[in-house]
Amino acid sequence: MRPYLARILKAAQSPDLIAMGAKGELKAIKWFEDLHVGPKYIVAVYRKTDVKEGFIVTAYVTSDLRRTCKRGVLWRKS
Repeated sequence: MRPYLARILKAAQSPDLIAMGAKGELKAIKWFEDLHVGPKYIVAVYRKTDVKEGFIVTAYVTSDLRRTCKRGVLWRKS
């Protein structure tokens, strides 16, 4: 995921949607057309430390949005 660091940060800062994680974490999800594996979502999993601060726990690429959001969507870009 190192080559995608800038895109992971973009997903965290400007997501297309935010989903709930299994243990209180949040998932910032953004669609990218030009990944080397083809068009996919980048998911930046993060934890909030307060209202304005947080940290990214991990990130991954997926095409299965249904599975990624199985615990619910908190926010969706309109």
